[in-house]
Amino acid sequence: MKPVSPEYDGSDIAVETSCSDDTVFAKIKNIDCPNSMTSLGFIYVIEDEIVVKTDSFMLPPGSFIINKYYAEADKTLTWKCIRMRIILKTHYCYP
Repeated sequence: MKPVSPEYDGSDIAVETSCSDDTVFAKIKNIDCPNSMTSLGFIYVIEDEIVVKTDSFMLPPGSFIINKYYAEADKTLTWKCIRMRIILKTHYCYP
């Protein structure tokens, strides 16, 4: 078994995404464990290979956020959630 990184704070992040027409809905939750996040998570929204929005999050145990991101017609929207250099979720939306 690989040792845990000394940067890891013990928090457990779950990401759920869905696409409806021109919108990506993203729910990011710190699962009910005793540990709070001690470092930021990052969100990147990319339209046709151009980063159009960046965001960050830090959640206490049991809490969550829900974000909505809109895509222009005829463009591909890519949504990425990254934490500690690991891609937690990638979602594509084709309106």
